[in-house]
Amino acid sequence: MVLAGLINALEYTGKKKEEIKIVLNGAGSAGQAVMKLIYDYGVDPANCIMCDTRGVIYKGRAAGMNPYKE
Repeated sequence: MVLAGLINALEYTGKKKEEIKIVLNGAGSAGQAVMKLIYDYGVDPANCIMCDTRGVIYKGRAAGMNPYKE
């Protein structure tokens, strides 16, 4: 459903997947699967931000990390 909504929003606004930025709030298993689906669709990972209960997930963050979030 998320990808279908994204595709529809891109079509509606006339934007291309290469020019959008995405923020995903929730880094649990469902959020990670959604982000992988978005990556597989072709959105640049550099334009995606994922947050969890401790804030933005970034390389080198120590608080609340696990192997899946890395």
